Amino acid sequence: MYANTVLDSQQRSHEGTLTDVLALQQPGSDAVSLEQLFAAGYTNCFMKALKSVAAEVPALIPAESSITADVVLDQNSASPALDVELSISLPGLDREVAAALIGEAHLACPYHEVAPGKVAVRTVLL
Repeated sequence: MYANTVLDSQQRSHEGTLTDVLALQQPGSDAVSLEQLFAAGYTNCFMKALKSVAAEVPALIPAESSITADVVLDQNSASPALDVELSISLPGLDREVAAALIGEAHLACPYHEVAPGKVAVRTVLL
């Protein structure tokens, strides 16, 4: 499992290796994996979708908001698939409003349509 956090629009991998994106990942290396890159793209895209949906309500996404994506490549099935959990923190925002915005952002984020049936996504409001 690999994790990536987006704080507003700044990317940070938990392993601190996101800057080395061009290296090929070898066992035991510090190179960035495809799962990490997917997590980085997804969290950034989801935050933009969340802000876009919130602007229509209007609601303000708190500056301290964060999204963490845990991405696992499931190679045990007949065809590889990704399992994604988005943990979303929207401190100070009413939970009902936050849950509604997350639902709308999930549909608005282009990653939602990346590979229907190949990417299982769960959203968790922290």
